[in-house]
Order: sequence, then structure tokens, then C-alpha cells
Amino acid sequence: MNQDHYICALINLLLNFPPYIAVQPQVYITKKSEKSEIEIICMVTGFYPKPINVSLWKEKKMEDVMSTVTLPNGDGTYQITVLAITNSLEQQSVYCRVEHSSLKEPLIVYLDKRHQISSGLVICIVVVSVVGLACLLKYYRSRRRYTSMAGTTIERLSLRRRDRGVSNT
Repeated sequence: MNQDHYICALINLLLNFPPYIAVQPQVYITKKSEKSEIEIICMVTGFYPKPINVSLWKEKKMEDVMSTVTLPNGDGTYQITVLAITNSLEQQSVYCRVEHSSLKEPLIVYLDKRHQISSGLVICIVVVSVVGLACLLKYYRSRRRYTSMAGTTIERLSLRRRDRGVSNT
């Protein structure tokens, strides 16, 4: 064999066996309500190599999507976000489908309606928690104010002194 044959074999080997480790993507799907429209957002991150196919589906129909370009992460992997706008999600199955060379089969992640919490509910939970904590703190401080270091309340200490004939002044 001549030198040209070895070079061709080496090039063929390098093209068929890329010198990288494929990293599987992490997929997050969520929704955001704006007036009468609902935005479905699918973020795919942490994958390598760069080529990837991401699609949003509603009731087994592919949705028209807007997408960012595939962007680099700081660790050498990539990320992409796709967005679809719809008017209603009632009784519909919504999912993000990802195809990547690191996956043996497409990865499908469903939008779980049971775990979607509205922003109003989150604000309500935060307000109730803060008010409850403030009330608990006020109650604790009011009880502590009337307790001496020995653990008896100041009112009891005054009663004991009066019973013994000792004045407070």
C-alpha cells in the first residue's frame, strides 16, 4: 500500500468516527398566559454536538414555532429555545419532541397541566406566608418581652413581691 492510501483511510476513519462524546439534552417545557394567548416554551440545553431538531406538538399536530438560533453554553454544550403561541390548551396533549445524535430515539417531554401554577397563586402563597410569619414573630416577641431571665413572667414576680410585703420601688 502506498502513502496516499493510508492518508485516505485515516481521513475516512476521522470522518466516520468523530472525536467527541455526545451529550444528551435536558428539556424543559412550560407555558405562559398573556391575555387571550398562551405561549408554550420548550428550552433544550446541555447538548453536544450542535445539530438538533426541536418541535412542539399539540394533539399530535406539529405547531408553527419561533426559535432562537442554537447558542453556546459556557461549558461547550449548546442550547435552543422554541416557542409556540396558541389560544387554548383545554383537554389537549402538548409536548416537546427533541431529536439529537446522542439519543437512540426522540425524547418527548409533556406539558403537565397539573404542575402548572399560575402567577396569582404563587403571589397569594408568598403573601400568606409573609403575613403568617410576621404574626408568629409578633406573638413570639410579645410573650418574650414579659418573661424574666429566670423564666417567670414579670406579672408573677410582682405578685410574689407584694405577697412578701416587698415594694416595687
